[in-house]
Amino acid sequence: MKILLVDDVRLFLELEKTFLRRLECDILTASSGEEALAIARVEKPALVVLDDQMPGIGGLETCRRMKADPALAGILVLMASAPEVEQTARGAGADGFMPKPLGQQKLTDRVRAMLPGLQPRRNERAFVRLEVEATFDGPRLGSWTRDLSATGMFVLSDESPDPGSRVLLRFRVPGTERPVVVEGEVRNTVPVGAAGRLSPGFGVLFHGLPADEKTRIAEFVRRVESGD
Repeated sequence: MKILLVDDVRLFLELEKTFLRRLECDILTASSGEEALAIARVEKPALVVLDDQMPGIGGLETCRRMKADPALAGILVLMASAPEVEQTARGAGADGFMPKPLGQQKLTDRVRAMLPGLQPRRNERAFVRLEVEATFDGPRLGSWTRDLSATGMFVLSDESPDPGSRVLLRFRVPGTERPVVVEGEVRNTVPVGAAGRLSPGFGVLFHGLPADEKTRIAEFVRRVESGD
């Protein structure tokens, strides 16, 4: 399930991405109404969280255009703005409204109310930057993680290995001496220039990770997520 976040302030986009990271969804972002419409036509997100005050056509006009377009009208729109804008937003076709500033719990609850099928992530993951070495049948790539869980990781890279490719990963969990060395399978790739400002790279599912290593990673992820 895809959610498109639209705001011209990068800080707010990053905060909203952080707020929703524990939900089982793919996050897309746009910084203008024009960009949001273009991404929505390609990606068909289930929900658009739309800021009102933006340069260009603005949030209200973006919402009107979405609801007037048969190809986009079925996409849910959650408008975020000052409380006095709510009636205008609903008149423009917004399916929901939230006053700004957005808080994590309220935003998560509202998104799940609008998308009842959206579930919390089954495997906790931490959005952390760890150095990782990936070896593909000879070629070796040095890079960084975007996120890590006990079942896999996303590796930042301009390379796009084929899904199903086998890879040997080597990385170190902070606070431990012994590096983790594990085989994995590439499950998905995000090419350079992908819509929605997705970070380029590839997601890897671990295979055969020993139980003690899995526990070590899970404990690290828990510490990061809880802020310990």
